[in-house]
Amino acid sequence: LTAVAALLSFPLGLIPGGEGQRLARRDAMLREMASDETGLPTNVAADRKTGVKNVLYEHIGEARPVQDDGTCDHPFLVPDLTGKNCTLPQRVDVGRHFVMTGGPEAIREPFDDMISRVSSFGRYMFNLTSDMEELFADSKFQAVAKSVCPAEKQFLDPFQFNFILQVPGQTVALHLDAPVFLGATRFEFPQWLLAVMAFSGLFKDRFVDQVQVVGYVHDWTEQKGAAPSGLFLKDGSKSLHAAGVFRPDVKAPRMDKDKDNALFYIGDERWEVRSDGKVLQQYSSSELRMTVVYRARCFASDDERSRFHNLQPSEKLSLAEVLRVLTDDLVTRGILA
Repeated sequence: LTAVAALLSFPLGLIPGGEGQRLARRDAMLREMASDETGLPTNVAADRKTGVKNVLYEHIGEARPVQDDGTCDHPFLVPDLTGKNCTLPQRVDVGRHFVMTGGPEAIREPFDDMISRVSSFGRYMFNLTSDMEELFADSKFQAVAKSVCPAEKQFLDPFQFNFILQVPGQTVALHLDAPVFLGATRFEFPQWLLAVMAFSGLFKDRFVDQVQVVGYVHDWTEQKGAAPSGLFLKDGSKSLHAAGVFRPDVKAPRMDKDKDNALFYIGDERWEVRSDGKVLQQYSSSELRMTVVYRARCFASDDERSRFHNLQPSEKLSLAEVLRVLTDDLVTRGILA
């Protein structure tokens, strides 16, 4: 968990349909989504606004009412989806680490600029389209995806598809992808807590391996990587990984963490960043870094996959149990008295 991921590159031709109708439909899907009233929210809230709208445990006790003006006075709290309470964002672990360290480039900037740099835009989908289901079922795709899964876990269980877009000046900070455990997923717990569980090593018996496939869908090539002709595969829930700052000579538009920030497609290959409806900046498609991400779980058998999806409530982890295990470990190691 402490090594930066070594990414394996595969030709884009592994995607069934090559650069034909399938990719055209994918690009049309992205633009259609970015044109609706939600657009592509920043990753402060994209997962909750577009994918996981209901979480069993919204927070672990840190929630506090928003201020009279609807904002949160703590630098790492943001308004929840109701706008009534301030809670830790899903990936506060990633954002705080970037702000405190500056990431691999050791960036030193004011807090608001740092937050804007890591507030890339996205859309998360957990109900896969027929195109995505067909992609995951393709024999070529299955072969390379299974090469990332452990040899004894060759049954793939596709569960996520999402777009991630960045404007000049933004980056994907060093992070683990949201881990998955038997009875503990992003549908039950905040993602930052799942990351804590993974790093703790205390829940290994419940850990579920994954494969993540990242493809670049823009039509330009960076000096180092990000070529639209390649795919990258890894288990991002095991290996820390990041992307370099996209056009580091440019600053991303400053976005207030407490406002509704999103990227919208406005037609004719033009995009705009809006904050509470106010346009902050416009871009052309050629100015954006665009990626598409596919994720699947790795299981040893179809029965194991079925068990994961049909757990009884009593077999799932409760928040109280997770916090007890973590607290007991801190006491045992003398960190807590």
